[in-house]
Parts: sequence; C-alpha cells; structure tokens
Amino acid sequence: MAFPYTPLWTFLNGCFVSTSCDHESIYKTMVFPAGPDAKKIKAGFTDQVEGVDFIHPIDKYTRYYVSVDEAKTGHKETVKQIKDFI
Repeated sequence: MAFPYTPLWTFLNGCFVSTSCDHESIYKTMVFPAGPDAKKIKAGFTDQVEGVDFIHPIDKYTRYYVSVDEAKTGHKETVKQIKDFI
C-alpha cells in the first residue's frame, strides 16, 4: 500500500519527518526529534517506528494540505528544508 493509506516517513540526522492522512482526509506533515537508533520496524501487518519522541513535535515544521499531491510535495520540501539546516 502506498501514501495516503500508509504514511510517508523519512529519517534524518536527529529527526523524523512524517506525512500522513487522518480519518477526516486532512493531510499533515510533522517533524519529531529522533535518537541515533531510530528505525522503522515491522509489527504484525503494520510498520511502526522506534526511537522517535512523538510527544514533542517540532511545531515550526508542521504543515497541512488538502490534497495528496500537495502532501507529497510538502513532505519533500520539509525534508529538503531540514537537510539544508543540518
């Protein structure tokens, strides 16, 4: 399955970028602090993430979209912005 049914996830040095769709068809990119051991794991039939601080998102990177295409583009732009920063 592909986005939007599964989230877009990108691990970067010290953070984790996630773009997903909620049950109301609102697309959202959020960035979370991540430790050096952060990774994607298989848990049953779903992928999950370890080593990420989901309690404290980095709010300045939070973005909302109305379409799948906007969300995909916004995810890539957020990843680039963070890569340029670090």
